[in-house]
Amino acid sequence: MVNSLKDCFPMLQSREEVLKRINGEKDLRETYRSWKEEERKEFLDMCTGARGVWVLFCQRFWGKLSG
Repeated sequence: MVNSLKDCFPMLQSREEVLKRINGEKDLRETYRSWKEEERKEFLDMCTGARGVWVLFCQRFWGKLSG
């Protein structure tokens, strides 16, 4: 039985892991800190799987997916 999203998607990272990576690189840290608090929370939610991401498919990409 699956207990968490990470069981299905092991590449997902915890908030702490994502923040450690962000803080470990100057460019990422500066960009992240330039965002509003709500944008930071939304970004972390998407990175950790707590929130879904809408993806816009172009016709060429969709054609490759559908065979």
